[in-house]
This record gives sequence, C-alpha cells and structure tokens, in this order.
Amino acid sequence: MLIADAIIKAASETAQGGVTSYLHPRPGRTEPVRKTVFARKFAPWNVTISYGLYVDDIDADVRALTVDLGMVLAAASNLSKQAEQLSGEVGTFLKGVRAA
Repeated sequence: MLIADAIIKAASETAQGGVTSYLHPRPGRTEPVRKTVFARKFAPWNVTISYGLYVDDIDADVRALTVDLGMVLAAASNLSKQAEQLSGEVGTFLKGVRAA
C-alpha cells in the first residue's frame, strides 16, 4: 500500500479522522524509521490533511522526561527527609525551652 493510500484510508476511519504508521526515511536520509500520522478529511475542499511524527523522536522525548522526573522525585525525597530532620530538631529545641 502506498503511503498516500494509507493516509487517506486513516482519514476515512471516522468523521474525526484516524491514525496510521509507516516506515519512511527522514528528509536527507536513506534509513527508514517509523512515522505515525494523524489524518482527517476536510470535506468542503475534498482534501485530506495529515500531521506526522517520527516515533524515535517521541521515544527520545519520553526518555528525557523520565530522567527529569526521576531527578525531581529524588530531590523531593531529599527535601522531605531534610524537613523531617529539621522538624525533629525544632521539636527537641522547643522541649528544652519549655523545660527551662
């Protein structure tokens, strides 16, 4: 099936359009990579409009976000431990003040 046929078929899946994937090289490259496309028909002009993303770009973004999220969670855990320790120290100090 030609790429254009797959896109037109996806656009016809529902009134809201549809999704398809295929292998296609990036511009200026020869190695094909997976590309996922959303397509939708625009009936007044009898055209199909599509937008695609290379899946490896999405994978790289997800990996980067996962690393960032891990760093944020580690920092939040560290802050929580420090706040707990400080709370204990303040409690000990207040007990000493009250006893005096």
